[in-house]
Amino acid sequence: MIRNIKSALKKNKCLYDLNAFIKCKVLKKEYKKVSTYYKTKEQAYSLKALLVQKGFTQSWAEGLKGKKLVVYYIGASEAQDKTGFLQALVKFADVTCFYKEDGSYGQYENKHYNGILGETLNTRKVIEEIENLISNNRKPDLIFMQAWGHSFELDPLIEFKQRHSLKFINIGLDERLNYWVKTPNERQYNLGISGLIPLVDLMLVANPETADWYLKENTPALWFSMASSLDFYHPIPSVTKKYDVGFIGNKYGYREELVMSLIKAGIRVEARGSGWEGGTIPFEENNLFFNECKIVLGIGTVGHCKDFYTQKLRDFDAPLSGAAYVTHNNPDLLQLYTPDEIIVCDTIDDFIRNIKELLQNDAKRIALAQKGFEKAKDQHTYEKRLSDLLTFLGV
Repeated sequence: MIRNIKSALKKNKCLYDLNAFIKCKVLKKEYKKVSTYYKTKEQAYSLKALLVQKGFTQSWAEGLKGKKLVVYYIGASEAQDKTGFLQALVKFADVTCFYKEDGSYGQYENKHYNGILGETLNTRKVIEEIENLISNNRKPDLIFMQAWGHSFELDPLIEFKQRHSLKFINIGLDERLNYWVKTPNERQYNLGISGLIPLVDLMLVANPETADWYLKENTPALWFSMASSLDFYHPIPSVTKKYDVGFIGNKYGYREELVMSLIKAGIRVEARGSGWEGGTIPFEENNLFFNECKIVLGIGTVGHCKDFYTQKLRDFDAPLSGAAYVTHNNPDLLQLYTPDEIIVCDTIDDFIRNIKELLQNDAKRIALAQKGFEKAKDQHTYEKRLSDLLTFLGV
């Protein structure tokens, strides 16, 4: 039934546009509700005081110096984690990753598996594997994860954490979208990312303003911007620029509108992803594709919105590949890049004008790509992010 409704919406442009408008309005309303709540909420403790409360003390840091960190990592997306993040993490630590019982990567989803909830399976597996590490004299110094409130049965995991004096660090990428989500009344903890507050010792957030939300809940939080990896994204001088503009991402909503508008304006766009004529490509081939493009198109909007943004991995993958990068005017990016390193746009007309100008001026395009690459190489790699984090924690 739901599939038939979605199919009907896609075929009827008026209904599709109305549905997209309503979804975007609801999303922005929920974000405003969270933002308004925290604007009036007082912060009781400083970040430094909260870190000490969570056990990130000087004596804790001193106890880790001179040894290789032991890290347990609970990931979510193989394509995301294995294109640089995990490769960087193993340079700093002895890492054990969470895998499902069938050997597949990532957590069990929020659904039943043979009558057992995914959160139950995740909790059992985490406790079992960490107990095994402890019994083999490899107790994790830090447990990193990308999770939501629905990822675990929190009470058993909190008890287990306290019994073994463990430290959990969550990497949150979508607080603007999923900090609070609709949760049944019988649930003690929110199913969104905020539901993890009773468990987590440090929140790393991709959207800077959301760090304040956690701090006002007496939970340490830092802006931990997304990044990329030179192991996967880098210039390939021998590759010919076959395409004027390239885009990787599934075809839907505003993405389709923007790409088709560029094409109608006479700009040649090559798109990869579900729904596009070029189809999907393995994530291992992303860098080659970006190197074949003079310009990489970024779309920083969320869902069906045209004016609500969040960080994207492309904001770092594309510049690191050596291509000129043109994306949406997400205010976060203005803290990470300068106007001569990437180009940001507010409207479709902005995209058309800026892209045409770059295609007509090779010198400007090449200079933009070079400066964007240098900034990403120096400031926006996972190695840089992790080194800064561990230095901040005193390790």
